[in-house]
Amino acid sequence: MRTLIVLALCVALNHGQENSCFRQDYDYLGADIGMVSNIETFGQCMQVCRNTEGCVSFTHEPSTQRCWPKNTEYGDSPGPKDGVDSQNMNCLKNDCKQQDFDFWGADLGMVADIETFEACAEVCRTTDGCVSFTHQPSTNRCFPKHTAFGEIPRPKDGVNSQNMDCYNNECFKKDFDFWGADLGMLSDVASFAQCLQVCRNTEGCVSFTHQPETNRCWPKSMRFGAIPRPKTGVNSRNLDCDGGDNGCYKPNFDYQGADLGRVENVESFSDCLAVCSETDRCMSIAYRASTNDCWPKFQEYGANPGDLEGVDSANLNCNVNGCFKKDFDFWGADLGMVSDVASFAQCLQVCRNTEGCVSFTHQPETNRCWPKSMRFGAIPRPKVGVNSRNLDCDGGDNGCYKPNFDYQGADLGRVENVESFSDCL
Repeated sequence: MRTLIVLALCVALNHGQENSCFRQDYDYLGADIGMVSNIETFGQCMQVCRNTEGCVSFTHEPSTQRCWPKNTEYGDSPGPKDGVDSQNMNCLKNDCKQQDFDFWGADLGMVADIETFEACAEVCRTTDGCVSFTHQPSTNRCFPKHTAFGEIPRPKDGVNSQNMDCYNNECFKKDFDFWGADLGMLSDVASFAQCLQVCRNTEGCVSFTHQPETNRCWPKSMRFGAIPRPKTGVNSRNLDCDGGDNGCYKPNFDYQGADLGRVENVESFSDCLAVCSETDRCMSIAYRASTNDCWPKFQEYGANPGDLEGVDSANLNCNVNGCFKKDFDFWGADLGMVSDVASFAQCLQVCRNTEGCVSFTHQPETNRCWPKSMRFGAIPRPKVGVNSRNLDCDGGDNGCYKPNFDYQGADLGRVENVESFSDCL
């Protein structure tokens, strides 16, 4: 027993001296949260860990493309092992600029005479397929790369690196400040969703930052503000959420990369969404109707989203409007189906009278109403001929009845001799 205790102490002391970043031919054995297949690169395995709750380290086996996210640093029994590579997640503090850190490998070439880190970022933006880069200021060299984190992310003095999705491809950006370009500051904004609404109601607002501790909200006149940067305790978002895509359905657009595999013989886009809902850690999909191929993905928007004819994409938990959603189905999570419900307003009342109902879908052609137990149902998706809504209408004003309050403008005309508020509805 004493021998085991001494050995355990030696291992613990050795950990304190180890570099917790990239460890080649080294296994963090045990403490697995699971195993994910079809993970081609070390950087992709790192992203799996980032998206897995409780993951603090991981091991990747490139020969089999297997990835093991883990719930303890160094796993349970770390040791040398040929053909597997490991890392602790506390090595990388955020996805933005990594000082004295090399995203080694996966180069798309080398560009000389690039004097600044920002200029190297611009090289990557204008290089087809570039998703990350490394810059060496002493030589003014810039290395655009085709995978996030390169092939082997590791500490290296004198080079700085970054993933390009640090500044794009995300709606909600936690612990990140879109600094500057403020259109003002509003107090008493209790939630991120309310700050979103502030931005929508502020002329010229295209992004915002919210500070939950102080309930402050800053609507902004520039996407990403003037200087996007990590900052603990504030959260940010662009209003158009990467070009207006609400993440629900994007035709002829590929959420490329971050694949959890490929599923064949999937007959429809909706079936592909269903595949995602049944796949562990799936957050988005890409679907090719011509071949019936479905790619579930472990990251919203994939790793490198872009236009691609014949491929359609969506996030599983898309950012749909919480109120009336025309030609949109909150599929699943049904509390039943009620017939002879003639109007959307009556279906709303059915939901209010149904215990546990938090959203609903109505089909006017058949007068059917489906009260549901989940906001947005189980799989929110476009569908012609049905309309949906969350009961709480995005968590704030439910839009149902506002006394002494005018929804001014946007009139479709004026109708006279309407005897009651209900008749107006």
